[in-house]
Amino acid sequence: MARTLGVDDANAEAIVTTYESALATTDTNEIWAAFFSDLQMQVPADAMRNAHHAHGPPFSYPFSCPAVTPHLPPSPG
Repeated sequence: MARTLGVDDANAEAIVTTYESALATTDTNEIWAAFFSDLQMQVPADAMRNAHHAHGPPFSYPFSCPAVTPHLPPSPG
């Protein structure tokens, strides 16, 4: 985490603790998946919204429901 973000270990630990609390888990795979998703999807989307704000109100919508496809089994839980 520290290397990916270019922060020191104390800041990286605080970020991990925040994700642990938000996700209610200490599973490193789940934490990394959520972090990587935020880094790759939310950060650029936020930059786009901020850039668009000068031209009018920006809109964004959460896509929090799981995707359904007949080719994949449903996720457990």
